[in-house]
Amino acid sequence: MNDSAEQAQTADRLWQEHRQEPFPDSLRQVTFDGTDVWLLEWGIAGSLVRRLDHGRPLDAEDRALLQSCIDELDRVIPEMSEPAGAHYCRRLRRLAALVLGNTLSASVPVPGSPSAEGDRRQTRRP
Repeated sequence: MNDSAEQAQTADRLWQEHRQEPFPDSLRQVTFDGTDVWLLEWGIAGSLVRRLDHGRPLDAEDRALLQSCIDELDRVIPEMSEPAGAHYCRRLRRLAALVLGNTLSASVPVPGSPSAEGDRRQTRRP
């Protein structure tokens, strides 16, 4: 199996896993330095539905959105103090990277442990 086919197979498997798992309660109504994770999930999921469920190629807007969401997840995942939320976001990030076809981005480990500063920057919205 070539790398591209393996990436597609991995993306399909991760997408099915992701769809089975509910959005973590620990991430509801929480912002990380002004970023709402549910908005990132919503943006990525829309692109993944079009690509993985409907087989449509990514257009320039989808590619830009996925890359932007990956960049934001790279910034906020290290700030997460709850393991289930961080795991959920790391899988979401990996999915976005796989669908973009960015093997470097998909394979680079994302720090999952919270920083001391991150606990202070995680805030609840009213």
